Amino acid sequence: AFRRDIAIEEDLVEEVIRVWGYDRIPSTLPGGTLIPARRPRTLEQAVAARRALVAAGLDEVITYAFEDPAREAALGLASSDDGLLRLLNPLSQDASALKSDLMPALLRVIATNVRRQQPNVRVFEIFKHYARVRGEPAESRWLALALTGARANPAWYAPREPADVFDAKGLAEHVLAVLGLRDVAVDADPGAHPYFEPGRGGRLVVGGTAVAAFGEIALPAREVFDIPAPVFGATIPLDVVAALAVEPPRFVALPRHPSVQRDVAFVIPQSLPAAEVEQVIRSAGGALLRSVTLFDLYAGEGVGPGTRSLAWRLTFRADDRTLTDAEVNDAYARVIE
Repeated sequence: AFRRDIAIEEDLVEEVIRVWGYDRIPSTLPGGTLIPARRPRTLEQAVAARRALVAAGLDEVITYAFEDPAREAALGLASSDDGLLRLLNPLSQDASALKSDLMPALLRVIATNVRRQQPNVRVFEIFKHYARVRGEPAESRWLALALTGARANPAWYAPREPADVFDAKGLAEHVLAVLGLRDVAVDADPGAHPYFEPGRGGRLVVGGTAVAAFGEIALPAREVFDIPAPVFGATIPLDVVAALAVEPPRFVALPRHPSVQRDVAFVIPQSLPAAEVEQVIRSAGGALLRSVTLFDLYAGEGVGPGTRSLAWRLTFRADDRTLTDAEVNDAYARVIE
């Protein structure tokens, strides 16, 4: 009766083997088929995005899934009776609904750091949006990032430059590139998101599908969280990105032949997006044009009113031979024309 650990037949078998000796039992390999474990595609996507942003100097934050409906409404998001999923028994008003956007939580993180004399903040979060779609609860995976303060940590060799909207845009492009998206175009949509300043943001588009929104957080949104300095952010719908057809990465050998670089500058109207000019350059340059880099922008004395001068660096190269001057000049002339 004192052996309460013996309850089934296998327990008695163990006792016999213990007395008889485990060393007298022959060793055998287990049978069966081993199936290698694979991580879900959504998890691989999140891991790739997380590694890319951490390598770029951002810190990941993990915030609560609850949000204040009044605060979301102040940022122009869904109001309490417009799609929010409210809790039946909330702990407080500040956590009475599931959050429908990640940016309020990131702004709260930035506000907390700024109040504690930490003006340089670069954070991101991978979490879900919760909403009510056609009366039914729905959730979607998103990535959001926000940054304020200096572009780089203080150092004698680093310029003391503040972060701007192009940092948020570049980080979003960096994540999309890591996730395998190519031919990402910029759509300067002033209504990219309700909490972005009009004219200070836009969208990233692949084949007509919006895959990211970026911009400067509007002043009324910053005032909700009492953040004195400008804040820039970006949001990426991970479910939308995962649904796009992404080509698997392929090995490309390092170039064996030298490249030729040519610079070109155009004076264009302020209303003409640089992305449209760059698209024409790539189309006219042909197969020999390998890269197009915008490296200079000038507006002021010597340039007419309402216009600006943009300069691009064009890189030409062939895989099987060294280019001749005639070939480069011909492609360069097509770009100019």
